[in-house]
Amino acid sequence: MKQRLTALDGLRGFAAFSVFLSHSNFDIKLFSSFPVLVYLFKFLQVGPNSVQILFVLCGFLMAYLYSEIPDIKIFYQKRYTRIFPVFAVICLGLFSMSLFRQYNTWFGRLISLALIALLYSGLWTLIRKLDKSYRIGKIIFWFFILLQIGTLLFDIYIIPHFTSYSEIIMPPLAKNVFTFLTNLTLSTPFIKNFSGYYGHFWSLAPEVLFYLLFPLVVLPLLFLTKKKSSLGPIVLLVIIKILFDLDKASFAFNSLSGVHFGRGTGFLFGVLVGHIYQNKGYLWKKIEKIFSLPFVNILLLLAFIFIQISDDLIRHGASYQMQNWYYLVSSFVIALLIFAAIIPKTLVCRIFSHKILIFYGLISYSLYLIHPMVIESAVQMFDKLMPFTLSQQLVNLGHLLISLPLSTAVAFGLYYLIERLYFTGKVKIKAIPISKLQNKTYSKSSIVLGFLIVCFLTFFIYSGSYAPSLLVYRHKTSDNFLKFNGEQTLLNNKIQIPFQAKEANLAIIYFTMRYSKDAYQTAHYKKEPATLVFRLLDSEKKLIFESKRSAYDIEGEPHFPFATPLLSDSAGKHYYVQLELLHGDKNDQVLANLSHSGMVSAYKITKNELIKKPYMYVLNRFFFVLQNPDALFVLAFAGLVSFALIVVKKT
Repeated sequence: MKQRLTALDGLRGFAAFSVFLSHSNFDIKLFSSFPVLVYLFKFLQVGPNSVQILFVLCGFLMAYLYSEIPDIKIFYQKRYTRIFPVFAVICLGLFSMSLFRQYNTWFGRLISLALIALLYSGLWTLIRKLDKSYRIGKIIFWFFILLQIGTLLFDIYIIPHFTSYSEIIMPPLAKNVFTFLTNLTLSTPFIKNFSGYYGHFWSLAPEVLFYLLFPLVVLPLLFLTKKKSSLGPIVLLVIIKILFDLDKASFAFNSLSGVHFGRGTGFLFGVLVGHIYQNKGYLWKKIEKIFSLPFVNILLLLAFIFIQISDDLIRHGASYQMQNWYYLVSSFVIALLIFAAIIPKTLVCRIFSHKILIFYGLISYSLYLIHPMVIESAVQMFDKLMPFTLSQQLVNLGHLLISLPLSTAVAFGLYYLIERLYFTGKVKIKAIPISKLQNKTYSKSSIVLGFLIVCFLTFFIYSGSYAPSLLVYRHKTSDNFLKFNGEQTLLNNKIQIPFQAKEANLAIIYFTMRYSKDAYQTAHYKKEPATLVFRLLDSEKKLIFESKRSAYDIEGEPHFPFATPLLSDSAGKHYYVQLELLHGDKNDQVLANLSHSGMVSAYKITKNELIKKPYMYVLNRFFFVLQNPDALFVLAFAGLVSFALIVVKKT
């Protein structure tokens, strides 16, 4: 059995507590403007980067603990059993409140959650006593997998027919059931402009995706780099590029950008640290010697503090590329911190081995999931029960003093009733030596299967979520319009882009756009939004069509569509597109991505054409993906890795 690394429990507890503080709305500036105190609280009150800590820890634990699990099905079942029971209890609680709105009070929420948790815990305990052969558990697992797949297909292909102007049109009961199932199965990123029960649930989707890919992609890569250590740095850089490219491509697929592929660097660096620690070879001995030094620990803590404090400063108004680079650096610093934390008696190890942090690490998952709901209930309880009016400072402090112990108590209850059952039962699933795992896993058929899965995911993501009735083509804009990151500002800067139509019936032109700087204020109607102007010109630059829309519309629509009058004779003709932002505040900014994936033209196919020649749509999407260099890079890398695995297998 692997040694428990208590300092990592403490680091996880710190991350969960930091996420809680970031959602607590506690404002230290109401009490003191002393810079040291303000920055100290900023170090503690960091939600986004604290989630990155959890990602790095997750990657570390997978590489450290789970490389010896022989059966992929058992691995998936264990991971699902760890993730979904607590999440299901919370989703059921929120679903019950949506059905019985008259009981949706602070008291009703907590009581319903407690009753559902007790019932769930009792059923789980009973099933474990009756199910000695784990048949019921396997049936439940496979039923949930089928539910996930069914919900996913329903969300992608059926829900668009029930959507009008970003609003899902359904009877109330059907909509509540749909919302519950979509949240429970983590399908929300596949629906356009659909928000889950709580925003912080977004992090579960990339975590589960990482678990699904771990035995199929991560383990083979670790196997290759172990055979040929010089490949390690190359593979690391390639995976970082692929993650950044996927993050960019996800903007064209419903709300898939909410998965934040770029933040997968957290899992990547975690796996790297876990792999080095598990092998405990020459490299680990060198690292252990260096990271045992006190001054190195002090430097690591200072770097960690700087990264935490910088979170809000760097993310605000930064491009998604800049945010990805920030989280890349953050993941690297956190990975180094983990090296120091797992070495006994270092300064970092002693700090994160504090009993309070370890306790919060124990309940961290439940605390992470439940704290927004408990904070809402605590605020309502405080405001309702307080018999007299208090100052803003005392109200703010009172909310924190009620929500923190209440969140801790509820999280501990969920841990005891639900999570504990996983930990007490998981030892019954036995592992076998890694040598047998490698011999069994990397057969030629499994390598081919892994390659096909990567190909499917690549085509799925890079084909976008365009309607089946549209043919789509990418356009590479002139280099005169490109910046290093492929983005161009619109405020006080009219952009004119030439392009040639590929087909008849030009209908829509898409651009990848986003807010920057203080345009967030515009996006949320805190000031009058700017006007976004789209113009389509002919080859002689005569106006064909002009449309004006509120820049507010970019919110939730990063892959921004501009519909034009249907141009039936557009095939082969040259046009110009103009984009302009008018009347915006001087601090507002909207950026248009003019890289090879930033502009897409779409052409209408009639139903008769689609029925007579369905291959038109299939071939169009196939070549649409192959037009993208980023997609070709992923496919080429997957092919090389598969070939290398087959060669290694033969030798």
